[in-house]
Amino acid sequence: MKSLIVSDLHADNYTPFAKLLDTGVNSRMQVCLDVLNEVDGICREKEITNIFFLGDLFNSRTAVPMDVYYLVYEKLKEMSSSREIWLLLGNHDQFLKRGNEISSTRPFETICHIIDKPTVTVSVDNLTQFVWLPFEEGNKANLKLLQDFAPSGAQKNALLL
Repeated sequence: MKSLIVSDLHADNYTPFAKLLDTGVNSRMQVCLDVLNEVDGICREKEITNIFFLGDLFNSRTAVPMDVYYLVYEKLKEMSSSREIWLLLGNHDQFLKRGNEISSTRPFETICHIIDKPTVTVSVDNLTQFVWLPFEEGNKANLKLLQDFAPSGAQKNALLL
């Protein structure tokens, strides 16, 4: 299993220092799309089967512009046709910043794995354990999980995310 880890895309159509391109896309949003295209190219070139986005896919917690949402969704949908995509909730992905009930990534469940609660998974090769900790402000349960976590077996590795 080959994996690529990406973090904090903060996709948005920021207007400061931006211009509208001939394609109709804001230039700063185009940079975010270029990053996703680069990630896609690396995955194809290196035969990567899993992409892990470690939170903050979008920049705004309270309102994601429709064009931004559409462009990111369509690109991830395209990328998910040939690999698994995992989205870990970050603080910018949660509307209330204190829970995962409302998140900008929830509609992505049809094309990606959404990690919205502390989760431990094991890699396909059974050599690495992953501890997924989505953002939760002031959550002491995550600290307890980390304190209690110990990889089983001498050959296992742990990756805390």
